[in-house]
Amino acid sequence: MTTSEKLADIVPDILKIESPKKIKIWSYFKRLEEIRNDIIHQKTTEDPTKVDTLFLRKLLDKDIFLITDSGFALIQYFCLKDKAHSFFPFGFGDIEVKPIEVDDFGEYFALVEDSPKPKE
Repeated sequence: MTTSEKLADIVPDILKIESPKKIKIWSYFKRLEEIRNDIIHQKTTEDPTKVDTLFLRKLLDKDIFLITDSGFALIQYFCLKDKAHSFFPFGFGDIEVKPIEVDDFGEYFALVEDSPKPKE
């Protein structure tokens, strides 16, 4: 399964949100994935000692910065859909912490003893 399939179908299903396929950055992300695949799976030419470098033209595309930034934009898309979701790291956008009420801290926390200092 490709990365784009996972991000378009599986992650939205897990998070119960709409797929990013309909947002503008999706087409840029697909192009980023294509560039990644071209780099990772380079094809040889008729001369087996040479590699086909036509994919390098894509790196000169007028939208190359939108393409390369699309990965971050896609992560931000997911993070902003649920700012309190624990599956995504802090730092990709605003975050909200969902407080929960507990009757007994002992059910959630345990005392951590100081570890003995190593002998020198």
